[in-house]
Amino acid sequence: MRATLLEGLAGDLRHAWRVCARQPLLTGLVIVTLSLAIGANAAVFSVLQAVLLRPLPYQNADRLALVVEGRRGDRSLSSPTVPEMLELRAASRSLDRLTFFDSRDFQIIGGDEPERVAGARVEPSFLSTLGVRPEAGRIFGEGDAGREIVVLSSGLWRRNFGGDRSVIGRTLSLNGTPHEIVGVLPDTFSFGYLSPASIDLFIPYPMSAEYTSRTGEFAGVRRVQAVARLANGVSLEAASAELATIATAMAAQYPQAYKGSGANNAAFFMTVQPLEEWRANQSRPVLVMLVGAIALVLLIACANTAQFLLAQAIEREPEVAVRSALGANRARLLRQFVSEGVLITGVAGAFGVLQAVWLTNVLRSLIPRGTPLVGDIAVDAGMVLFLLTVTLASGVACSLAPALRFARTDVVQGFNTRGASAHRSRLRQAFITAEVAMSLVLLVGAGLLLSSLLALQREQGGFSTDRVTSMRIRGMDSGGTTGEVYGRYLQEIARVPGVDAVGMASSVMPGRPGTAFTIEGASGTAADLARQRASYQIVSSGYFATLGIPLETGRVFNEDDAAGRPPVAVVNREMARRFWPDGNPVGRRIRAGDGPRNATMTVIGIAGNVRPPLQTGDVPQIYVSYRQQSEANMAIVVRTVTPDLPLAGIKTAIWGIEPRQAVFGVTTLDDQLMQATSNQRGLAVLIGGFAILALAMSISGIYTVITYLVSRRVREIAVRRAIGASSRDVLWALAAPTVRWTILGLVAGAAGAFAGVDLLRSAATGILPLDGVLVAALAVTYLCVVLIVIGTAARSALRIDPAAALRAD
Repeated sequence: MRATLLEGLAGDLRHAWRVCARQPLLTGLVIVTLSLAIGANAAVFSVLQAVLLRPLPYQNADRLALVVEGRRGDRSLSSPTVPEMLELRAASRSLDRLTFFDSRDFQIIGGDEPERVAGARVEPSFLSTLGVRPEAGRIFGEGDAGREIVVLSSGLWRRNFGGDRSVIGRTLSLNGTPHEIVGVLPDTFSFGYLSPASIDLFIPYPMSAEYTSRTGEFAGVRRVQAVARLANGVSLEAASAELATIATAMAAQYPQAYKGSGANNAAFFMTVQPLEEWRANQSRPVLVMLVGAIALVLLIACANTAQFLLAQAIEREPEVAVRSALGANRARLLRQFVSEGVLITGVAGAFGVLQAVWLTNVLRSLIPRGTPLVGDIAVDAGMVLFLLTVTLASGVACSLAPALRFARTDVVQGFNTRGASAHRSRLRQAFITAEVAMSLVLLVGAGLLLSSLLALQREQGGFSTDRVTSMRIRGMDSGGTTGEVYGRYLQEIARVPGVDAVGMASSVMPGRPGTAFTIEGASGTAADLARQRASYQIVSSGYFATLGIPLETGRVFNEDDAAGRPPVAVVNREMARRFWPDGNPVGRRIRAGDGPRNATMTVIGIAGNVRPPLQTGDVPQIYVSYRQQSEANMAIVVRTVTPDLPLAGIKTAIWGIEPRQAVFGVTTLDDQLMQATSNQRGLAVLIGGFAILALAMSISGIYTVITYLVSRRVREIAVRRAIGASSRDVLWALAAPTVRWTILGLVAGAAGAFAGVDLLRSAATGILPLDGVLVAALAVTYLCVVLIVIGTAARSALRIDPAAALRAD
């Protein structure tokens, strides 16, 4: 019985191959487009699997959660401070463990030159909370807080120490301070689910009073991230309820720290968020958009294939009628049609494997550099299984149209009325409508992404990128204040041949307006003051000249604006316009800065507005002197006389002052700005590629339909031509139904595009409102392409000789 069934299936496949071979060009086109759709779906699945579907590689990951806090009514959440976490740890019974970490740059000495690595400072129980076991040595334990010891990642261990296990006990210089290597982590440990940085080493968090005390200098810093493990039997809801109670008690105990909160005001709250949910929330909008786009491509490809199979099936009605008359039942006929669909999709799936490998590499190249999970995106057994599943499902789905058409129809009657069924014509046109609608949605999405990206690039300005290069440093303890040492760096770099101007800043471009400030003598409601925020940058005086930022009034910083002198600040034109009615804040005093940087400063100048990438519109900006406010992590910006950067001379100038100083992240400002919009450009490339593929598929489907109609209506066309019909009349008779259904598809696609624009905004920053002009322009362009394709496909109808056609019939 089984052998008979397999033999019958083999016969069906051989017959299907012969049928497809009758139209090799159309069959090949269908296979190519379907293979691209299947391969693209598999490639996107590899991203989805790496980011969302693969279980977190931590022990009992379902019990891990992040601790966050915020103010009710404010959508933004942040991590607690170290003092808050220590108090929470002492008070909570629902959290079995509560630990934390932050990440920062470190410099290691011992190679050809100082090297920068990304490291994490972790509370001693952090690694054990995640269930990490060392590859060699040990991890941190009780009593290790603040000790000068280090645990290496597997990557750094293999890269810098050749995987030598005797490295345990050696000394590694970090920022000029010797640290003993006590352990190495396994290569299976991934930090990418907790931090966007690729971490190379771990050191214990310094649990000194300046971090742990409510009155400590860094007590209010929120750079740390809190990770908790729920106690056994405790639900997420119970833990959140307990944390809310503890937060209310904190607000009552420290009312000055939580202004607006207190025993009778529960504005301040703490809660827990599952680590897996947090991971999903970071990537869900982009992934949902990608999955939705590629699903549309697959649906278009399946509709295209189903349309091709339906046309073939209708063409074979005489054959089917004969087979039915000879005793073939409907189940046998259905099996034949399904075999044909599975054959085509099977071949497409085989080619789809190659497409998936190529597209996976393309996706990896489009993801921003340094993203830790890029290495997890690969062709593996899970992706191949998904590809096989999609191939099989597509084969069955594509076979439904011809199979159900014959399942509902008396085959012999269908043979006698060949070509007269309006139902099958409507079915083919419905496929076209669906393809057109889905294609237009993708085209509008790609067009909106591209136009938004161009608008963002037009918006940025107020500075010059010509021959400007940036590089990063992290300050060392060099026997003087950080500002003094940095000042010596700048002096020596300015003397390097080829350097035209040099400056320094805490960030090359201004950031978002996240620093609160007040204006001395100004009045306002609490709500007004809460909304009074500006971007905040620590810079040198040369920063403005290097980037070509104009000084409009007053002055920039000079050598007298040093530590111990009255604090000063420079603001931008937008801040002056918004907050000083006379437009001249010079001489006025403001109070700004987070944590230990909070100070009252006198405004000494107004600089021009700067719009960095992804910023639409001008925002208030405060600049403060690097000599008055210390920051270890700084960027050096250099403008050169020629496009060639004298990097060796710059490093030599720095090492002449501090030989241990690492210089890293060297990049031109143009490249840095391009990298800032890499997510938007990557999405535009992906969605644009999907849209072009969908357009090609839908157009090929229309071409197939018109070609089929011409072959089916030769006699009708001959009669029309014989009685005097013009070429225009013949074309319209062939094209009118397709054009009408195409227009219906364009209308549906336009509605779908307006409905889906919110998804696009959630996935990318700076998306413009959807303009009806853009939708109309794309729809009209699409219709013109369809008309050209119809004319191309119908040319053979205009060459029909009526007399010859009628005699042949």
